[in-house]
Amino acid sequence: MDLFVRPQKNVLNTKLPIIDVAADEVIFKAGSQDRRMFLLLEGEIKIYTQGESKEIEIAVIEQYQFFGEIEMYVDKPRSENAKALVNSKLVVIRTPSELERFTLDNPWLSGKMMETMGERQAVANTLLAKKLANASKNTDNTASIDLKTGELHLTPDSAVKKEAEDNRNH
Repeated sequence: MDLFVRPQKNVLNTKLPIIDVAADEVIFKAGSQDRRMFLLLEGEIKIYTQGESKEIEIAVIEQYQFFGEIEMYVDKPRSENAKALVNSKLVVIRTPSELERFTLDNPWLSGKMMETMGERQAVANTLLAKKLANASKNTDNTASIDLKTGELHLTPDSAVKKEAEDNRNH
């Protein structure tokens, strides 16, 4: 069994596969149906999308952070790419039950995972709020996004006010 020491003397216990990824190696591509998530043990991973002429960085994953988790639970293709910035070592988690077992074996990681998810959600909320504000700017519409499809909807403010009024009267 491989043991990896975390700075605060926490030990990583796992029987899951650990892979080595070379610098500049792509781990997954947008559009792929890959359902695995990863925990970075060593190195740095860049999460990015492909713009018209260049890569647009979304995040840089550092030691003991995870990535690729959404696709494990949502039956949709990956929306971004991941590649190693330097030689890296990853734990591969293939199923929700493997993740559950992994967090039971490494309880110190649960807090780190919650912290990371909270940070990502805060960033996503800020970006979403800006997108909605820009979409409804200089119009008489209220903007909303369907969280299942990602579609932007513009509704006339008068319809929003009427719906709110109807809800108060019932």
